[in-house]
Amino acid sequence: MSNKEVWGRGPLVCGLLLVGCLLTFNLGVPAQEESTTDGSVPHLLVETKRFERTLERSGTLVPGQFEPIILIPEAYAKGFTVERVLPHGTPVNEGDIIVRFDPGPLTEQIQRAKMDAESASIRHRNGMEQAEVDQVMEAASREEAENQLLGAKKDLEGWEKYELDFSQRQRVLSDQAYKNMIDDQKDELSQLEAMYRDDELVDATEELVLKRSRRSLAQAHANQRLRLDRQRYSVEYGESEATKAKRRTVLSRELALRKVERSQRLTARSRKDSLARAEDSYKKAQEQVEKLEKDRALLTVHASRSGVLYHGDPQDYRPGKVAPRYKKWSSVPLRKILFTVGDPSQLQVAFDIQESEIAALRPQLAVRVSPVSAPTASILGTLSYETFPSPDSSQGAENKYQAWATLTKSTVGYLPGMRVKAEVVVEEFENAVVLPRNAIFGGGEESHCFLLLTTGECKRVNVKVCGSKDNEVRVEGPITAGQKVLLCKPQ
Repeated sequence: MSNKEVWGRGPLVCGLLLVGCLLTFNLGVPAQEESTTDGSVPHLLVETKRFERTLERSGTLVPGQFEPIILIPEAYAKGFTVERVLPHGTPVNEGDIIVRFDPGPLTEQIQRAKMDAESASIRHRNGMEQAEVDQVMEAASREEAENQLLGAKKDLEGWEKYELDFSQRQRVLSDQAYKNMIDDQKDELSQLEAMYRDDELVDATEELVLKRSRRSLAQAHANQRLRLDRQRYSVEYGESEATKAKRRTVLSRELALRKVERSQRLTARSRKDSLARAEDSYKKAQEQVEKLEKDRALLTVHASRSGVLYHGDPQDYRPGKVAPRYKKWSSVPLRKILFTVGDPSQLQVAFDIQESEIAALRPQLAVRVSPVSAPTASILGTLSYETFPSPDSSQGAENKYQAWATLTKSTVGYLPGMRVKAEVVVEEFENAVVLPRNAIFGGGEESHCFLLLTTGECKRVNVKVCGSKDNEVRVEGPITAGQKVLLCKPQ
């Protein structure tokens, strides 16, 4: 016998087949049920209503509209130490002093910077004065080298133009004098020989005088030969070598002058570079002092607007983060948000969403926010989220994305850091067919439910589950309002 034949027997048979359902019926199903005392099947009337599919996340409240307070010194590199600070959550007016820092380390650094600037100034002045002395000495060295070259050139010119000519003329005169002397001696010897032939002196005396004259003439000839040899040697070697030596001296003086000039050019470039560096060091040292003096203004921080003072960066209030609380002698970092002054009525909800959920979301979706401290209260907001993963999610199974909801209602009475539940309304439908979960059987494309017909028969109907929330599901299929759906599967 088929199920269809059994179902066609009427209400009595269906009641016998479904009597077991009464034992498993979920009394908590939010639906309108009809029950009779004559053993009718548990069922409910189908109704259409507004249905929402939501994504629930735990979040925290963070400042929405705020003025960040960041310490960005121009030169000071160390951290600041708190000397006095207003507590977190303190109401402030524009211009109120929020925090004062210990001036000691900055003052000490300014003193050292001034000493460095003075040292740089001294080095710069000394370099300039030394440069003046060096330039005078270099000018004297260059002038000396030029004078030595000029003297060597004049000496060479005088030697080649005059001395050699003088020597030649002297040789000519000397040759002529020796020649004349020898000629005179020859004439004298000839006269003596003629005179002694004619006089009556004794032969011994004549012989002695003639012998002396002949010897003197021979000596003169020998001296003449030696003098000529010396002249030839002097011209061929002495004067030639002297000329070469004087030319070498001129060349040496030219090289020495070029060396002095090149060395001075190199020294001048090095000196110019050193002076430029010294001047730059001095200017930078002066600028360092000026910047440090300007950094004194950071020792006292004023509120830039009226509102509530919050310690830390708004990012410090996100889920899983710990916001700082500064107090006396606390060290604070530089170049990051230390405080915010925000409007207490303008807060946002910060939460994280998983990478697998991104595809179902879009900006400006409605978000319903319920504070943990007041779960019955509800504030609406609009969704925003970053389109790149959060840096601290790289170690997880999937990436996380930072999201936040901008609230559309005043949040007076709430403070940043308070925990809330955020429900992102992913989908919403008017006049949707909504059934309890225990009225749907099967799964996927095999999802179905059972209708109780007016004849008392049960009919299987395939449906498509399009969303769920809590213990309800939205379905699409041949179901209309007013029909009766069984709450358990027929046996």
